[in-house]
Amino acid sequence: MKTALFQDVAILLVDSHHGIYSGQMLADAISFDQWKDLSKEDYETLLFGPEHDDYIEAWATVSGKEFTGMDGIIYTVYESEDIWAIPSDVEIIDLDEMSY
Repeated sequence: MKTALFQDVAILLVDSHHGIYSGQMLADAISFDQWKDLSKEDYETLLFGPEHDDYIEAWATVSGKEFTGMDGIIYTVYESEDIWAIPSDVEIIDLDEMSY
């Protein structure tokens, strides 16, 4: 597995200013066929948006899921306020754990 700094490989998918609608925007940006192991029910719930009773539960299943990007690379969804895509074959280097 390759290693890299977050800022060198992360791709911003959805900015946090979208708030509770972030999950809906993510589902709108990535088609169901691109997802690996995301249920059709959770995907459709996210597309419906926060008005759906199960939206929060569906959103909780997405972080850490993989999808295939338009470039053919497999990405993992990472949420840290914003929603990011990290190539699945890259381990992020934690600068706090490095010794100098």
